[in-house]
Amino acid sequence: MVFDALQNVDALFRGEGVPLPSTVILDYLYGIAAYKAWRSKRGDGFNQMKAYRNEHYAQIPPPPSAPRKRHPRRSGLEETMDELNMVLMYIHGITPEMAAERRQKEIEREERAAQEASRSKVMEWRNHLDVY
Repeated sequence: MVFDALQNVDALFRGEGVPLPSTVILDYLYGIAAYKAWRSKRGDGFNQMKAYRNEHYAQIPPPPSAPRKRHPRRSGLEETMDELNMVLMYIHGITPEMAAERRQKEIEREERAAQEASRSKVMEWRNHLDVY
């Protein structure tokens, strides 16, 4: 019984209709969960991960950091929701660039509608002045 629990087996998903997410996405989400669980710097899991990192990756210099803009502090729930939204976007085939493009088009459409409403008001005002 204990031997079975220690075997490395993948989860079996059942269902119909919606295709399964990519294994890359599942691996990424598992990595996030493992990192969050082990970043507490306690326990054997952290020590194993640190030893593995030191053995395989310590000689690789970190990439240069981009200049950061100051953002208001966000709660853990907000960060988790942002991560979940990003994963769901990728599952549906939407990249952040595509989402930004859609939002930009929506903003432009709203601006055009506001301009048209302003033009209509001006024309109505002018027509009203012509009557007198």
